[in-house]
Amino acid sequence: MLSRRLILHSPQSRSSFVCRACAAQSPLLRASHRPFTSSHNAQAKKIPKIAGRKRGATKAPIEDDDGFRVRKIVSETSEEASELGEGLRRMARAAKEGSREELREAARQEKHNSHVEGRRGSFKPVSLKEALLDKQHEPLHIEVLEPADLDFKAVDVEIPAVPRLSYGLDRVLFNPGVYRLQDSSSRVYNFDPYLEKIMPVQDFDFDALSEYKTSSRDEELLAMNRRLGTKFTGSTSSMSGILQHFHFLLSGSRKLNHSMLSKNFPSPSNTFSKVTTGPDAIFLRYKEGQYAIDADKSYDDPNIMSWLGHSMEKLLTTDREEFERYRRSSPEQAPKEDNSSRCYHYSTLGNILMRSQLDAHDPRLPGTGIFDLKTRAVVSIRMDHKEYETGSGYQIHHSRGEWESFEREFYDMTRATMLKYSLQVRMGRMNGIFVAYHNIERIFGFQYLSLPDLDEVLHGQTDTCLGDQEFKISIRLVDELLEKATAQFPETVRTS
Repeated sequence: MLSRRLILHSPQSRSSFVCRACAAQSPLLRASHRPFTSSHNAQAKKIPKIAGRKRGATKAPIEDDDGFRVRKIVSETSEEASELGEGLRRMARAAKEGSREELREAARQEKHNSHVEGRRGSFKPVSLKEALLDKQHEPLHIEVLEPADLDFKAVDVEIPAVPRLSYGLDRVLFNPGVYRLQDSSSRVYNFDPYLEKIMPVQDFDFDALSEYKTSSRDEELLAMNRRLGTKFTGSTSSMSGILQHFHFLLSGSRKLNHSMLSKNFPSPSNTFSKVTTGPDAIFLRYKEGQYAIDADKSYDDPNIMSWLGHSMEKLLTTDREEFERYRRSSPEQAPKEDNSSRCYHYSTLGNILMRSQLDAHDPRLPGTGIFDLKTRAVVSIRMDHKEYETGSGYQIHHSRGEWESFEREFYDMTRATMLKYSLQVRMGRMNGIFVAYHNIERIFGFQYLSLPDLDEVLHGQTDTCLGDQEFKISIRLVDELLEKATAQFPETVRTS
């Protein structure tokens, strides 16, 4: 159950104080200001009556027992005192009548009056917070969200055949832990040795791959959005960034569960990385009564890891002969991506239509049998991808340990990208993720992580119920957030 509250804060919320000796000169000031504590009373008695003081007489500082310095400010003419009293009466009248705008205007006017020509000082007006305490607040609007009432529905569309893993890699799907490409002791290859050496990015023909279409440029997605009557549409990559922050909110910044790490792994941190918890932004692009959600890529530049992500996904789902046709030096033309580039799952919740690209499929897996392909560069590459040649010599030799181990790469993944992976798996109605560990020159091993495996780290349990409920509430909150944003700024951004 989730409750939302609106809390008002005011910059004038601090109470105003005056000296007791000063407040004693006016009944209105006695009623609208609180005097100092007893520590001030003793000093106040030593102050002579101020009624007979001459113009411009004193503004001597007084220091109380707690070390606070205050200044008693004297109204210098009867005309100014009258003007001050009128300002306070105006504020009191506005507070009594219950008009918040009138009260704010009265406070602004009094602040202006305090700086009129010839006045050297003024008493502070009654604070806005104090004035509002006298007015009975209207009841807060509280809405309750029940995950059981939120319907995450699949859109029934016909999709072409989804690729399957090649080179016998499907064995990894049904066994826990990491599968090494080559056994470290016997040097025997568990899979085709062709997988070991990665084709350099400069040799791969990326032009042969279909162009990725953002949500605002996918006409088929926009047409489906109009047909279904939903208002917002986005892809898993454009939405997963902001959805991460709703996990932090709803879970109370739940700590990561690293119970699966070895006892000898030194001092693992149970918090997410700073990059993961940092701000995230999206664009809402308006077109014909609907809004497309695009990720903000203003500061994202293509790098070696993103390029290899595309080429290695093709490597893992094609045989050797077909993949070699993507080499720029190949005499054969690379096969065009037609049907495979349009493999998507579509799902809706509320006013949001979600698109998820399908990487691979195995009918023996539970549910839809769909899973995501992820390529994970070693820590030396990730920490400095611009100088990746320097870190390409880093290798994985051990199963466990702080460095040069699969355990280290898994640990970094839990803090940086696993939350995003789990959200993409849920949006795409997938079973899990297939991970290939590499150093941009060589592949070291593979691991399959099902959704329960991901939830064990993120939610502390293998039962996916908690993660499913949090996911549906997050989508619903994004829906409401976008509704408020578009109501405030309607049709402000258009696609070209």
